[in-house]
Amino acid sequence: MRRTVLLAVAVAVVCLGSAGAQTLQPMTSGVIPVVAHLPGAQGSFWTTSLYATQVGGNQAAELTVTILTSSGPYYEKTFAMPAAGGTLEIKDVVKSVAPSLGNGKFVATWWSTQKAVVSTRTFTTASEGTYGQGVGSVAQGSGFKQGGTAIFPAPMDFDGHRVSVGIANAGTISQTFDVKTLDAHGAVISTWTKTVAPGALEQFQANAKMDGAGSISMTCTDGCDGSAFGYASIVVNGTSDAYYLYAGASSSVEPTVPIAVNRDAQGVWYITGGTLYDVFEAMGHEVAKDRLW
Repeated sequence: MRRTVLLAVAVAVVCLGSAGAQTLQPMTSGVIPVVAHLPGAQGSFWTTSLYATQVGGNQAAELTVTILTSSGPYYEKTFAMPAAGGTLEIKDVVKSVAPSLGNGKFVATWWSTQKAVVSTRTFTTASEGTYGQGVGSVAQGSGFKQGGTAIFPAPMDFDGHRVSVGIANAGTISQTFDVKTLDAHGAVISTWTKTVAPGALEQFQANAKMDGAGSISMTCTDGCDGSAFGYASIVVNGTSDAYYLYAGASSSVEPTVPIAVNRDAQGVWYITGGTLYDVFEAMGHEVAKDRLW
């Protein structure tokens, strides 16, 4: 008589993949991938204002903002929130925190004594008003992991738009990225390899000689510990109307636990570890052995 055999299978997690994002969730610390105080193309001049709303505690909190630089030092200043539940505005946050710092684009971090929601607006002023783009805060450690890839679809026509790609390293080690632009048909137009130092921000125009729609692909290849973030800045030529795309793609491969097959006194198999392929291969092997008994 053939025995009835029970099979218990435990499958190990093999691959994790997710994309970090700007968040409006209350946090006590975060990263702002880019803040600016500098002249731009076609007569524009870009500055960043920061907004923080306190959502925790009964007393007014303190918010500390740090402007990172690749060569040091870091610049830091603490601001008092107006009230519990109130909103703090820091105009031209680069110069408010670091008056002696020269023009440029920088990575900023912040922490608060109570939970807060933090966002920014980077904009330029024209005769008819201001044009700008929102840059949100992101959670510490939610950036690129090894092999993480982010895709930025965008209008890539050089005559109509200035499309820049940026890599912001808020960590303590250098991180390397492969970046490429693709046209509307998926053909690769340009490629770059960028190694970004700790505290540095690498931004460059990506749509030279391109026409029509396309995309930017960014992959972290070395030093990827979750502290670097990528973005694309799209500015309309002539008007300086702008918008911003952010991503921090994590993709980590967990070490695969070796396959193990055990059988208890009641004839139940326990197959643990391995990949899904390993599990089914082991299952088939045990079934074949049982049929031969």
